[in-house]
Amino acid sequence: MRKVIAAINMTPDGHCSHTIGVVDDTLHQHFSDLMARTDISIMGRTTYQMMEDYWPQVAKDKIGRPAEIQFAERFEAVEKIVVSSTLQKVNWKNVRILRDKVIDEVKRLKKEEGGYIAIGSPSLISYLTRAGLIDEFNLLIHPFLTSKGPLLFNDLKDTTRLELLDYEVFDSGVISTHYTVKSHH
Repeated sequence: MRKVIAAINMTPDGHCSHTIGVVDDTLHQHFSDLMARTDISIMGRTTYQMMEDYWPQVAKDKIGRPAEIQFAERFEAVEKIVVSSTLQKVNWKNVRILRDKVIDEVKRLKKEEGGYIAIGSPSLISYLTRAGLIDEFNLLIHPFLTSKGPLLFNDLKDTTRLELLDYEVFDSGVISTHYTVKSHH
């Protein structure tokens, strides 16, 4: 049975901005290691389009630092599912669009054997947390306070109890936290 892992960069005040953060080799290596254990990445349209605009080219042309190239190659190999009712086409390999019944699809995928199902979009993380489908959280907390980007978990109705599995403090000041879901209330 697969585990659903919510993995996202955020600030201590709960914002998920793709323009604020420390993006270095350590961060790329962290996500590259996660992708090595991941079979499926599920993301929303906004996150998908941001990723599609950059990573396929890095993988194809081998541009960037070794940690970036390794991440790009691993992410390229993972099956990607984009949750969107508006996206018409995708220009990246190993991608399919999921227009509806997200909860049913995640439940189906969880029952299969395989690696992680990684969720990396704020809205999907909140949605799947409310549905009780997230098994673990990998929250990477960047050393910035900002009002930019969506707030993570701004619409939870219930309390989810987490248990800290481990954490790592990067030289950049980013703190990688790894939690398992203990219970939903």
